[in-house]
Amino acid sequence: MSIYEVLHEFGIGKPITEIGWIFKPCPDRHSEELLRQIKEYFIDCDCKVIEGVQCCGLGGHAGQTEKEIAKGFIKELNGYENMYIYCASCAYNLKKAKHILPIILETHEKPDIIKSKINRIMLKVK
Repeated sequence: MSIYEVLHEFGIGKPITEIGWIFKPCPDRHSEELLRQIKEYFIDCDCKVIEGVQCCGLGGHAGQTEKEIAKGFIKELNGYENMYIYCASCAYNLKKAKHILPIILETHEKPDIIKSKINRIMLKVK
């Protein structure tokens, strides 16, 4: 069960009413399971899903191994105004995009991928 399913089940979450674009992260690219769940928060809002862009540029260590390709993905997304995302890595890499979880929870948090990296390193060390 995802966080979005739990929030929806308990009736928690402010609806998103501002028109924009939704970027699908790599793990949800084919199944669109999370996409279906987050769309429940886009009320009376004609948000379209961005198609044809492979990645935010962070997935698969593209930023380290294929820097030019990763930069190309980000450039492809520059033309989209008011972009919504639902992946922490995408939120970090696409600075102008808005992660929907802090929006619907009204927490105003910013992505902190550095803490996430430290947690993964510490787990490997143990």
